[in-house]
Amino acid sequence: MQWRLKILIFLLTIAAVVCSGVELEEHQGSAKRRLPSKVTDQSKKKTKKEVSAPLKAYCDEEDIELKIGKGSAKTGGGNGGRFWWIFATTSGEKKKVGKVYINFVEADPIGEYASIQIFLNKASQGKHIGRWAYKKACEDSPYDTVYAHIRKNNAASIKAAEAVGFIQCYPKAPQVIMKWMRP
Repeated sequence: MQWRLKILIFLLTIAAVVCSGVELEEHQGSAKRRLPSKVTDQSKKKTKKEVSAPLKAYCDEEDIELKIGKGSAKTGGGNGGRFWWIFATTSGEKKKVGKVYINFVEADPIGEYASIQIFLNKASQGKHIGRWAYKKACEDSPYDTVYAHIRKNNAASIKAAEAVGFIQCYPKAPQVIMKWMRP
């Protein structure tokens, strides 16, 4: 029973120290209290800069860049296809965040057509990157009409495609089929 009480006291002490801002320092197997170091003027300035420049929640069109890449036969590398890597600049740093490609395919109910597919890293989803990648890829492609097949439960992709001019068509298809036409 005493060891349980000691553990409980130890945990409560840690919780109180964490809440008070005092750091713990390990010293030969026992916890020792240490007061926070003095804050200098330089560290205050860095903190103010970090707070005044928060990360953007959404990307603007100029934050997105497509770079031509080499896709496989099924990912834009085939006859009539195009492949791009998607780069996004957030907080001043450019990162590869996904890929987009257009294949020229033949399938019902449309026949022969250009089909776009987009894939974003999980961390890059929900930041409007997909909508700008849809737009830039369609505009950079040689096609005047591009179709997107999107799962019915993928509301974010449907919303992103609609935001850049795709319209839904073929309502009886198993997936949502959307069409973009060059203005």
